[in-house]
Amino acid sequence: MIEIELTHNPFLLENKLMIDGQEQDSETCQKICGMPNKELSSWAGEFFEKIEKKYNDSATVVFNGILRDYEFLEDNLSSGQKKGRYNDIILKQGTIVESAERLSKLRELFHEMLQETPFESLKTKELESQFKRVTESEFEMAVVATMSSGKSTLINAMLGRELLPARNEATTATIARIHDCDEMKDRGFKAESYGADGNLLESTDELSLEFMEELNDISKTPTSRIEIHGDISGIDSSQIRLVLTDTPGPNNSRTAEHAKHTMDLLNSEEKPFIIYVLNATQTATNDDNNLLSKVAEMCNKGDRQSRDRFLFILNKADEFDPDKEPLAKVMDKVKTYLKDKGIDEPRIFPASAFLAKRIRQKITNDPALTSKEKRNLNSDIGYFIEEKAMHLSNYAVFLSPRTQKVLDSRLEEARKNNDEEQEALIYSGIPAIELAMEEYLYKYALPRKISEGVETFKRKLDDLNIETKTITELKKNKNAAKTLAEELDRVTEILEKDVVAAKLREKISNLSSKQEVKKILDEKYRNYNKQRNELFKMVPSEQHVTLEEGKKFVQQFEKKFSQIIVELTSDIENALKNIITGQAQNYIDEYNKYLQDVVGTFEYRKTTAAIFGDAANVSVRDILDEYSHQEVVVVGSHREKEEGFWGGIKRFFTFGSKGYKTVIDYGLGSFVDLSSFKRDVLQTEVAKFEKESSDISFSWTEKQEKQLKQAFLKKFDAIEKVIKEKTLEKKELLNNERILTGIIEKKENDLKWIQSFQHKLNELLLVK
Repeated sequence: MIEIELTHNPFLLENKLMIDGQEQDSETCQKICGMPNKELSSWAGEFFEKIEKKYNDSATVVFNGILRDYEFLEDNLSSGQKKGRYNDIILKQGTIVESAERLSKLRELFHEMLQETPFESLKTKELESQFKRVTESEFEMAVVATMSSGKSTLINAMLGRELLPARNEATTATIARIHDCDEMKDRGFKAESYGADGNLLESTDELSLEFMEELNDISKTPTSRIEIHGDISGIDSSQIRLVLTDTPGPNNSRTAEHAKHTMDLLNSEEKPFIIYVLNATQTATNDDNNLLSKVAEMCNKGDRQSRDRFLFILNKADEFDPDKEPLAKVMDKVKTYLKDKGIDEPRIFPASAFLAKRIRQKITNDPALTSKEKRNLNSDIGYFIEEKAMHLSNYAVFLSPRTQKVLDSRLEEARKNNDEEQEALIYSGIPAIELAMEEYLYKYALPRKISEGVETFKRKLDDLNIETKTITELKKNKNAAKTLAEELDRVTEILEKDVVAAKLREKISNLSSKQEVKKILDEKYRNYNKQRNELFKMVPSEQHVTLEEGKKFVQQFEKKFSQIIVELTSDIENALKNIITGQAQNYIDEYNKYLQDVVGTFEYRKTTAAIFGDAANVSVRDILDEYSHQEVVVVGSHREKEEGFWGGIKRFFTFGSKGYKTVIDYGLGSFVDLSSFKRDVLQTEVAKFEKESSDISFSWTEKQEKQLKQAFLKKFDAIEKVIKEKTLEKKELLNNERILTGIIEKKENDLKWIQSFQHKLNELLLVK
């Protein structure tokens, strides 16, 4: 049996492979684990296949790293074994490390670097702002639901106060974003409201239910978005800032933009955590078919994170009589319902948000807690404690063993202290949900932020290390200095002629994504065409129907078609943005070829970084940051999010206003020719939408591509200037032995600083 030990560092994106106690070289490691600087999820699917093919023997694989990556491997092994493969491979946990607190320590280390580094290129505001954007950006978790699910009550339970309106009608007319600020504990909540144009409308430092109700009143206020700040007490956001988004369901949104926001969250590459709230007493509704179909599509992406990001809350689970209908049977029905929608093995957490909300309202002395609710609360607390069927937390079986221990210890402490409020709160199921949310933050979002934060400056450090080491090595080899000076003469000549740089600019100008856009549109419209054809069948081709019947059919068509447009638009827009990111990578590939062409057959050179230092490495993020900055400057500070592909098709949402052709009216009622209306209005307008959406896709991508090229070329001009300066500077010092001796001594100290800092970074992010 082969003994394999795999260590994957998710923060540095480095791999180490041991076979029977022998560390493998980088070439072997790459062949089995894939290229370095890649997340494990990108190569985990082929890992066991390569092991099986290379060694053709039974094997034990011990994994060292974070739990998330172990589970990726576990899933792929299990998937293969279900197909009859890898049956002689055993996977075991080795050292499983925690990510907690590493992000804050990384921030401290980065600021230490800014203060102490001898390299000016590591002190730039650009690098500092880029690092801050990556590490301090907020992570979104969204709550979605259909009507009457108790979604607002659930969020209020997490806030511990009655802040979001909770009525039976569709009152969640705005998008509310709740920023979890641990530092605001016991200080209440503050909020700002914004219109559709992004302008501030109102603000308050003491948020109340009355204020929120005013903002949600469609007839009185133009509010589109509310930003709320305060402490969500059940979730620790000390390491990573959580934003809990309350989104109107696609069927009760005030505008199509709100419905699209939900779809954008589902499509997001960031994979935000989605809390889908179901009404335990009313699970099956036609309204959520489209939304659940999209959720099923995202769930079935194939990896653990795609499933883990969705949490189904079975709210009002306490409204059943456990003697007549046990909760286990209710949950089985919900599982079957979701499975019929295409969602296998859904993570379902039963809850009583109403009980949890009132307990926390009492604890926080919320004035919105009514006298009647106070009177009934003690009785309900006693019922939840005494009736084991109401211990909803027992059904939270999807928590990890570590998180389950946290929940168990809280319950044990509450019992020990005779704290019936805390005990009943745990039984309500809400704390288990909050722990599942926190688990996702620390399991997926935190490691990613750490690795992206490290990426912003580690490559610069590595390249500066190579460049500095190259200079210090000249101390031992005088002939190498002469050779290097001669080679730099050739580089200078190439740079001055500008021929190679001109070729790069020409290649960038000629790169086009039109074929990719066409391929994407063909793919997206295949599914859309099926939906559209089914939709037209809903409207009968009758020539003589009452005006009321005609309007009813058209309204149904409008509602369903608007949902299809929102989903299609979000899918296309997301795909187009990915194309732009891909183009940025293409530009970087061309830039790397440019560097190779400049140095040519450089005999002394080990890597381009040996000569050009940190100018030898440009990342996709560098280009996209420049592009994003340029886009804001071009559009202006009040740019609406709906601009672009979405902004061009917003008019395709009402067809009834086009007018009906009256067939006959003898005072007995109005009748319409629905057949001609279907042909002349519905089908004509839908055809216009299809053509315009295609045209807009190409024009939007072309515009973004143009701005991206401008951003890259602007970045390239700045880098080219640095390259020329570095080359000239090196030439001058190489031709002056006295200056070179002094520079080498300084570079030796610089090298010590770099290696010392790299050691601190590696120690901080070590997997051990």
